[in-house]
Amino acid sequence: MKVVIVLGYNCNCEEIVGRVETGIAVFRKIKADYIVFSGGATLPNTTTTEAKFMAEYAIKRKIDKSRIILEEESLDTIGNAYFSRKILEKLNIKPELVVVVSSCYHMKRVRYIFTKVFGRSSNLVFEYCFSVNNRKMAELEEKKLKRALNFFQNLEDGDLSAIEEKLFTQHELYKTKPKI
Repeated sequence: MKVVIVLGYNCNCEEIVGRVETGIAVFRKIKADYIVFSGGATLPNTTTTEAKFMAEYAIKRKIDKSRIILEEESLDTIGNAYFSRKILEKLNIKPELVVVVSSCYHMKRVRYIFTKVFGRSSNLVFEYCFSVNNRKMAELEEKKLKRALNFFQNLEDGDLSAIEEKLFTQHELYKTKPKI
C-alpha cells in the first residue's frame, strides 16, 4: 500500500495550492492508494482546516473522495507527523511506502520529524516538494529545526508512546488538547 501525505500551510495561498498540486501529481504518478491531507485550523478566525481546504481542492481536480484521508488535528509539523501516523494506524493502513510532500525550504525539518515519528524502518520518501520563494519562512526554518531537535532529544525513533507523552505534556500547541 502506498500513501502520500501532503502537509498544510496556514494560508489559502499559492503555497498550499502548490503543495496540493505536487501531492496530486505524486499520488497519480506512483498510483498511491491514499492521499492524506494534514493540517488543522491554524488561521485565526476560521474553523476550516488546512486538510479540508486541500481535500476540497483535490476533489475539484478529480481525486476520488474515498481515497482521501483528512488529518485535521495538527497545528505544526510535529503534529502533522504524529497525527498522520495515528490516523493511519487507526484505519489499519500499513503502508509499504509513504511519500511526504511539502515546500522545498521545509523538507529538511520534515525529513527529521517524520523519521523520528514514523521510525527508521518506515519507507519514507521526501523527494517531492513545491518550490516557492518564501524568504520569510525559509529564514525561520533553522530556528524551527532547532526546536524540533530539542523536542525529540532523548526520544527513540518511532517510539510513539514517548512522543505522545511529550507532545501532550510539554508542547505548547498540544498540552491543553485531549489525546486522540
